[in-house]
Amino acid sequence: MLSRADFDSRLELFFKKLAARRQDGCLRRAIELFAGGEDLYEVIASGRDLVRHYASLVEALRREGAAPKTIAFYIGLINKVLRLAGVSYDMRLVRELVDIPKTRVIRSDRAPTKDELRRILMHASPRNRLLFMVMAVCGLRLSEALRLRVGDIIPGTVPPYLRVVSAKTGSVRMVPLTGEMLRMLMDYLGNDNDPQDLIFHARGDRRRMLKATDVQQYFYSTLRRAGLLKRDSSGRGYEIHIHSLRKFFKTELEAAGVNPLLIERWMGHNTGSVAQAYFRPSETMILEEYSKYEKALTIFTAPEAAIEKKISEIIKELDEIKRHLNFMDLG
Repeated sequence: MLSRADFDSRLELFFKKLAARRQDGCLRRAIELFAGGEDLYEVIASGRDLVRHYASLVEALRREGAAPKTIAFYIGLINKVLRLAGVSYDMRLVRELVDIPKTRVIRSDRAPTKDELRRILMHASPRNRLLFMVMAVCGLRLSEALRLRVGDIIPGTVPPYLRVVSAKTGSVRMVPLTGEMLRMLMDYLGNDNDPQDLIFHARGDRRRMLKATDVQQYFYSTLRRAGLLKRDSSGRGYEIHIHSLRKFFKTELEAAGVNPLLIERWMGHNTGSVAQAYFRPSETMILEEYSKYEKALTIFTAPEAAIEKKISEIIKELDEIKRHLNFMDLG
């Protein structure tokens, strides 16, 4: 248990943090109901059973007609106060003895539309704009995007590819890059890069990874500036969150009619289906599907005519080779 001076110092910092979110009043009310008019520090330091105080908090909120999720929020605030004091308390005992109303949370999120994605990107900083766009256009999880290195960009093929290490399995997958995405990556990186440098790194250190929690906050701040930070129907989450960028990838490709098995492969999903296990797409098929991919996932500009022309030429060459081989077999 901390000294009173240290506890008061920590509690003051906690109040300041919540004040920025306009939740400091909730903390004051939670403390008032929990302590029941007694000195909070003395209640915690006395060593008495705190279950009675939790019961008082819950009962008072019930009488006020508080919703289950509000009661859970106030209990969470008190739990944090106990941690500030350096007290470890077994909440299982509280849940066994106190009738805490159940909260049934059904979160509903969605992928942003292409127009909404443009708004998000236009309100982000240059680095975050590129990071969010890579996640949306390549269907990456946040942890996968943060681990990308310069050497993972493979520009000299048709289509160009991004080498991605799956966050869940550690396996490597090759995800196509649109011409627009490749150009933006190369423009952002410039020429002075080591292949082992992180594409998205902490300021001043190309080998230090960004923190995922920081990036999530950057994303919510960007949504706020874009006017898109809206709660979902549960009231606990947001309609659009950072994983929604990955959903954008799947939604746009499905709408464009891209082969579902290819979509799953590019996303790094392992569905365990027999169809996926035996799926071996030909080069022609990949190029044909990439043509749809390029159109569906180009965000700011029209798909580059040069790339479309190159794809058409390669498909024709492959068709010609197949016809030649078929002719040889007949002979």
